[in-house]
Amino acid sequence: MQDTVPAGAQIAARSVHEPVDVSRLVVLVLLTQVVYWLAHVYAEMVGRRVETGRRPGWPAVQHLLLHVAASAGIGAGLVLLEVLVP
Repeated sequence: MQDTVPAGAQIAARSVHEPVDVSRLVVLVLLTQVVYWLAHVYAEMVGRRVETGRRPGWPAVQHLLLHVAASAGIGAGLVLLEVLVP
């Protein structure tokens, strides 16, 4: 079984041989978080449609986008901290 190594450690180890473009790395992490955020909102909408039998209206979608964004913001911050802090 292979040990898991934190992302920050992997980046630090690889940066010895090749420079790390921090701005590119931050953009990639943020884009990944946006994809996960949208997937989570979509899954919530599908779940609500299955429960109620009807599509959620725009106000419900807006609420989901904001609610999930608030909870995902903490996770995104933690991921960026792991990547940026040695």
